[in-house]
Amino acid sequence: MRQLELFNDTTQKFKNELNKAQLDHWLHHEKAQESIHDQINQWSIDLKRRLFLDNPFQEYFNTYEKFLNTEEIGLLDAIDAYSNFSKFAGVPDQCSYWKKENANPEIDHNKLRQQLFKDWKKNLDQRSADWELKKIDQLREQFLNQLLEQFKNFEYLKNLAEKLGFDTGIFLDYSKGSLTEQDIQQFKRWVEHLSNNESLSKILDVLGKIQQAHLAQEKMDISTKSSVESFVPDINSREEIIGIRLGNELEFVLPSELALLSDPETEILFDLKYIESNLMCFEMQGLQAISHEVDIVSSVDEVAKGPMILCIDTSGSMSGTPEFIAKAVALYFAQQAMKEKRACYLINFSTSIQTLELTKPDGLNTLINFLKMSFHGGTDVAPALDFALNLLKKESYQKSDILIISDFIMATLSSKQMDKIDLAKQNNNAFYSLVIGNSPINQFSRNYFDREWLFNPRNSSVSEIINLLK
Repeated sequence: MRQLELFNDTTQKFKNELNKAQLDHWLHHEKAQESIHDQINQWSIDLKRRLFLDNPFQEYFNTYEKFLNTEEIGLLDAIDAYSNFSKFAGVPDQCSYWKKENANPEIDHNKLRQQLFKDWKKNLDQRSADWELKKIDQLREQFLNQLLEQFKNFEYLKNLAEKLGFDTGIFLDYSKGSLTEQDIQQFKRWVEHLSNNESLSKILDVLGKIQQAHLAQEKMDISTKSSVESFVPDINSREEIIGIRLGNELEFVLPSELALLSDPETEILFDLKYIESNLMCFEMQGLQAISHEVDIVSSVDEVAKGPMILCIDTSGSMSGTPEFIAKAVALYFAQQAMKEKRACYLINFSTSIQTLELTKPDGLNTLINFLKMSFHGGTDVAPALDFALNLLKKESYQKSDILIISDFIMATLSSKQMDKIDLAKQNNNAFYSLVIGNSPINQFSRNYFDREWLFNPRNSSVSEIINLLK
C-alpha cells in the first residue's frame, strides 16, 4: 500500500512539474504516458533496493538481532552495543543508567534485559524511518528533476525533428531517457545540417522516393471461405400469412367462413365445404435458416516494408565531407526505420566491421554514438557484406534493403560473394549504393546493385548512375 501511495504521489508531482514547465501536452501523448508510467514504476522498484543497501542503520539492525537472539551474551555487552548505536544515531546515551540498574541486586535482570531491547528497537526503528523518509524525499526530488529534464530534452528534440518530419515518438521509444546535453547538441547539429543543406535534402529526397517505389506494396487477390446464412421455406413451420388457400383446417379458416356457422340455414353449407376441403383458409409459412460457405475474393498486401541494412564506409578516405554525408544519410534512414518499426542494422566497415542494431530499446543512443565516431583505417567491404548476407538468413531480416555508402575506393568482390548477392536478389532482397566521390564506380562493381547514385562533393550534385530496378 505504501509503495502504491508513493507511486501515485510521485506521478502527481511530476504532472505538476510538467504543468509548471508548460510541458503538460506530453501528458496527452500516448507514448509519453507509457514512458512516464514505466519509469516511475521502475524507480519505485529500485527505491526499495536502494533503501536497503544504503541504510546506515542496517549494521545496527544486525547487531540488535544478534544480541536479541543470543542470551549467552551478557547484559553489559548489550548495554555497550546500545550505547554505540545511541552515539551514532544521536539518541540520548543512557549507558550509565542501564549499568546502574544492572548493578542493583534487587532488579529482575530478565525484565531489565527486555526493557533494554524494547527501548533499543524503538529508537532504532524511529531513526531508520526518519532516514528513509528523508532519503525518499531526496531520491524522489532527484528523480523528478531528471524526468523533467528528460522531457525538456524531448521537447527540444521534437522541435528540431519536426523540421525533417521525424516521428517524435522515436525519442520515447529508443532513448531510454539517457540522452545527455552533449547528445542533444550532437543531434541538433545533424538536424540543422539536414535542414539547411540543399544537396543533402536532395539526396534524402531521391533515396526516400526510390525506397517508396521499391517497397510499394503489391496487391494480390486471395480467396477465403466465409459462412453465409440464407433462409428457405420450412413446411413444418407456420409463422406468417402468405396468402389464401382451400382446405379444412379449422384453426386457419377465414372469419367470413366461420360466420356461416351463425345461421342454421348456412351451417349446412359450412359442413359441406368442410367435408370437401373447400373452406377458405389462411396460407401460413415459416422460414428456415441454412448456413453455407461461399468464396470471398479480397485484395491484400503481398509484400510489406522489409528491414534495412546500412553498410557505411568509415575508412580514412571518407574523412571530411564524405563522412558528413554518410552520417546524415544514416541518420535519415535510421529514423525512418524507427518510425516505421522496421528492423534496421548499421554495419560500419574499414579494415574491420562494427555492427549496431538501431531498432532496439537503446537504438537512438546507439545512433548518436555512431554520429560521434571518427573515420579512419583502410577499406574492406567484404566482411560487411558477409555479415549482411548472413543476416538475410534470419527470419526477421528477410526481404531487406541493403544500402552501401562509400567512396568505393576498394578492391572488387570475389566471385563467391557475387554469387551470394545474386542469390539474395532472387530472394527479394534489394542492393543499393550511394557513391560519395567525383566519379562513378567501375563497370564491374556496378553489377552488384539494383540502383546507384553519385554524390559529387565538388558541386554538391546528386545523380543516378544506373537504373536496373525491374
